[in-house]
Amino acid sequence: MLRSLVGSEMCIRDSIYSAARIKVEVKEMSVAMPGAQRILHRVVDPTGALGLGSEYCVAKTYSMEARASHMVMGLADEVYFQDAQMQKDTADWVDRFNAQHPPKLISMAPAVVIQRIQQVAQPFYLVEPYLAGEYAKYNANQPSYTLLMSDSFPETPHAFSHFTHHHSHGEVLVCDIQGVGNRYTDPQIISTRNCDDYVVDLGKSAIRNWFSSHRCRSLCHNLGLKHQFLQDLSMGEERAGSLVNGWRTAEHVLFGFEMIENLHWHCTTNAGSLKQD
Repeated sequence: MLRSLVGSEMCIRDSIYSAARIKVEVKEMSVAMPGAQRILHRVVDPTGALGLGSEYCVAKTYSMEARASHMVMGLADEVYFQDAQMQKDTADWVDRFNAQHPPKLISMAPAVVIQRIQQVAQPFYLVEPYLAGEYAKYNANQPSYTLLMSDSFPETPHAFSHFTHHHSHGEVLVCDIQGVGNRYTDPQIISTRNCDDYVVDLGKSAIRNWFSSHRCRSLCHNLGLKHQFLQDLSMGEERAGSLVNGWRTAEHVLFGFEMIENLHWHCTTNAGSLKQD
């Protein structure tokens, strides 16, 4: 991976990004449910130098294990820029979705990339505003068959993913939707374009797999979205049914804690047997 800083520009492979020197405070933070691939840091930006519209932000850096897998794929620091681009592209899809006037408007957290230059390793971070509230993951970049077991899951995140596939004419699927309420972050974009725009680009088979656990509900119908992979959905419903049927009942014994009869036992040491008093 070729990287160079010239004037106010950062060159990463064939892409050029604007660059500026800023000062922010970055400290590692603890979270209740840490991710498997990323380490989170707390960022304080009192002067608004990051341009994210928030004084309190979160910086994400990849773990050693994740960086090793990136190296196998021939990737390094450019993954941070690809992640930022993914959130920017998703924000464009959010605008198109909101233009349809859904019952609940959604938003995508903006993201920027920073590099700590006063450190030997000069690590990169993906930075976005801190989302206060209860964090939830609504869908993934692979099938989630538990979604077929109940209609209690929120419709909007799944309808949004379906919307991106429909209005891209099947070229992309924005998924792995997560965040706080209707404020999303950290999406994944699967495409059929055979390009290296994003870190994970799993192709058409992954899109079909995702739809195998997506059942259209009222919001999809109101948006004029149609399921293009009904055979895959049927197989997914069978899979979900097998999961439910796998919860088999078996006979058990329930022990209570109230004393039924007070029995006192002692052991006679010379005979080695138990006797009742």
